[in-house]
Amino acid sequence: MRCVFPLILILCLAVFAPTLKAQSPTPNPAVEKFADILLNTQSEEERRGLLVARKDLVNVELGQNLIAQGRKFMGENDFPRAEKAFTVALQVGEIADDKASVALALRSLGSVNGRQGNVKKALNFFERAATAYEVIK
Repeated sequence: MRCVFPLILILCLAVFAPTLKAQSPTPNPAVEKFADILLNTQSEEERRGLLVARKDLVNVELGQNLIAQGRKFMGENDFPRAEKAFTVALQVGEIADDKASVALALRSLGSVNGRQGNVKKALNFFERAATAYEVIK
């Protein structure tokens, strides 16, 4: 199983990495601040309440911002914060009906779990990401 996971990871990254990029040409300060608030919220219930209360800020840009922050945390090997950022990005993508952000968040969750050695969780996220990417095509 240890030999298979790196191959699956490399395959997923090679296939999906060029497809989508999480970047915004001109950042919206309100979205950036809301992303920080969401990431610093401890309770899942409180975070969901914020997402409902500030539906006006739950959009593609917010999802991309969270994915970018998750990537930054991954680069710093701060896997718990990266996983939280990708999880919140997944929630935002689902609420905003942003299929691209959902797929990218799922793939990113697969990567962060793979880096932590959670092979089964990583494979589950990669499979879900592959399904999400198929919907986009």
